[in-house]
Amino acid sequence: GTLGLMSMPVFGCAPGYTEAEAKEPALSLGVAFQLTNILRDVGEDAVKRGRVYLPREDMEKFGVTEEQIFARRVDDNYVALMKYQIERARMYYDRAPRGVPML
Repeated sequence: GTLGLMSMPVFGCAPGYTEAEAKEPALSLGVAFQLTNILRDVGEDAVKRGRVYLPREDMEKFGVTEEQIFARRVDDNYVALMKYQIERARMYYDRAPRGVPML
């Protein structure tokens, strides 16, 4: 969400809109971008950086471990976790467009 919030002062708000109104769509777009980046780079972050940025509580919920990600072991649990994260990103992208006319 930080990217969205940081962009608000740069873009400003269109006449008739306030920063308070634009905040939620901006946050949603920022979170959507962040989730997309995390999902795109899961393997690279694990192998090259030794890091996993997926939410720990979601990994636990789906029975996916860091060790599994470091080993690049894909199973049904991992696929379910990724589908869940993709749906989360889509939800945030769906919330963001209403902010476009507020720019």
